[in-house]
Amino acid sequence: LAVDAPQGDLNFPLSNNSLLKEKNIVVRQAGKCEYLNEQTFGNKSRYIVGSYDIEINTLPRTYINDVRVSQSHTTDIEIPEPGVAHLNMDALGYGTILKDNKGKLEWVTTLPTDITKTSVYLQPGNYRFIFRTRKATDTVFTIEKKFKITTGLSTTVNIY
Repeated sequence: LAVDAPQGDLNFPLSNNSLLKEKNIVVRQAGKCEYLNEQTFGNKSRYIVGSYDIEINTLPRTYINDVRVSQSHTTDIEIPEPGVAHLNMDALGYGTILKDNKGKLEWVTTLPTDITKTSVYLQPGNYRFIFRTRKATDTVFTIEKKFKITTGLSTTVNIY
């Protein structure tokens, strides 16, 4: 039984020593919630011709909607490499990272409360680190630090 099923490929190229190599990529049919496939960077997968929505497990998540797969064609999808934020706090406390999208803040991650130092890989952009020590009882003691992440570079944020 012959069925006409034109196909193309989605490819997520990977440079040497990339920090993206272990990130999962979820592929869904455009506009649908159902999980269709999972890929990793450096691998190519074949799909029926059409539109697909891509979700990449970065911080913050990377979404690419309506990616077209054409017959007998490979569609390459590249995203910028992350940078790293080294966060140093002088005491245990509550910390959250927010991405600043032109004044609109988007939650990225909440840090564990039992650490005073950590490193977080983040996609390039402007961020805010909000922190309050465990012993502080008023919001007036909340500290906010703005920082910028650039592809492949480290940024240190000190809360002392």
